[in-house]
Amino acid sequence: MSQWFNQFYASIAQSPLSHWLETLPAQLKHWQNEASHGDLPKNGKKVLKNLPEVATSHVDISTKVEIGAPER
Repeated sequence: MSQWFNQFYASIAQSPLSHWLETLPAQLKHWQNEASHGDLPKNGKKVLKNLPEVATSHVDISTKVEIGAPER
């Protein structure tokens, strides 16, 4: 596992998202196995279709995934 994932898991463990650590590693492994079989384009479309609709005036996907902006 990469150093980035180790840091990511450590930060999640100390956050309200810590319950994800019960399922996230298995989900990532499953996704990796599917991706290695050439299903990524098909599965990627399926994932996008299942995302909830979000009403926002700000979307940035050029260098990061950011939907919505902090209220100022």
